Amino acid sequence: MKQANLIVFALALMSACIDVFEFDLPDGDLNKLVVNGGVSTLPGPQEIRVFRSRDFDDQRGQSFAVRDAVVYVTDDEGNRFDFRLTSDRLQTSFCVNLEEQLGPNDLDLAQNYRYISDPGFNAQVGRSYTVHVELEDGSKVTSTPQLVRPAIPIGTLEADYVVDETIGQGGSSIPSDRWIVRASLTSSDDMDDPYLTWRHRGTFRITTNPELFCDFRDCSTPGICIPDCCDQCWVVEYGQTVINTDATTVEGIGKNKLAVATIPVEAMRTESVYHLDLYQYRIPAEVYDFFEAINGQLTNQGSIFDPPPHDESSNLTYDDGRDEPILGCFWAAGATHEVLTISPTTVTRQYTFFFPDDCQRVPGASTNKPEYYQN
Repeated sequence: MKQANLIVFALALMSACIDVFEFDLPDGDLNKLVVNGGVSTLPGPQEIRVFRSRDFDDQRGQSFAVRDAVVYVTDDEGNRFDFRLTSDRLQTSFCVNLEEQLGPNDLDLAQNYRYISDPGFNAQVGRSYTVHVELEDGSKVTSTPQLVRPAIPIGTLEADYVVDETIGQGGSSIPSDRWIVRASLTSSDDMDDPYLTWRHRGTFRITTNPELFCDFRDCSTPGICIPDCCDQCWVVEYGQTVINTDATTVEGIGKNKLAVATIPVEAMRTESVYHLDLYQYRIPAEVYDFFEAINGQLTNQGSIFDPPPHDESSNLTYDDGRDEPILGCFWAAGATHEVLTISPTTVTRQYTFFFPDDCQRVPGASTNKPEYYQN
């Protein structure tokens, strides 16, 4: 057996959230193709990622993108929707060229590339969708058709502030407060097999102190890049709740306020309103099984290869019938979106955010205020 470290985009359509987990693979079962993503009824572009798993000892276990594939989706009426390769915005050093800093191999990391559809394409309820991936060597991969079921409406959203602490090194207490976002879902005409998963986007404003940069660094050292901007930014971050077992039955949905997102309360998130966009996806049962396997691995409740997800959960196969597993899955979902704003006044613990540098060096930060952010 060998150890592998696979970057899994549990909801690859929802970029910027990456869960890394380790599992045992038989010898020779490394460098496998991973196709992960889907389409939903929300406005496009839709997104699919194609990459390869890597040995834990190879390039620090990172997975590398497949950038030369032909990716498209068809529906049950014979329509074809082409996807094109694009790259995410990379965090470029202010002082060093990105390629000089990271090296060319790192530019191929899986999380930096995705295949996206035309912005005008979104899935239609009642239609079935299939993904097709054609590789440079002539191999072709196809998923099973995925039927889009009607979305289950999101009812009311609320955020509970939870005070908590963890024990750090030396026995010291470390604050680990959080907001738990709960949804009370509303009934739907079609509530059979209500398998749900969620993604969220959080946005908040931060203020930093770039003018104090040299007070905390030796600015006479060669190579030190002294910032000349900026002190106010808006941070955009993403997260997901892979599964909630209450969201698999009508009774569970009707009687419970489902925990659909957890937001760590840290100093930088407490100086402004936290704007939360919640996206709820109604997925097929077989895709839910795939996410459940991932969730079991991430929470140490089982082995993702017991049974292996690529044997039972993956819905992708090679067209030539070869007995070679493909990791990941393709899904189609009816989806809904709601907004919740969380006030920093809900926080009872005293936090102070201090960052003596350009605010743009905070991951996910930009000086461009999103149009939807009202604070």
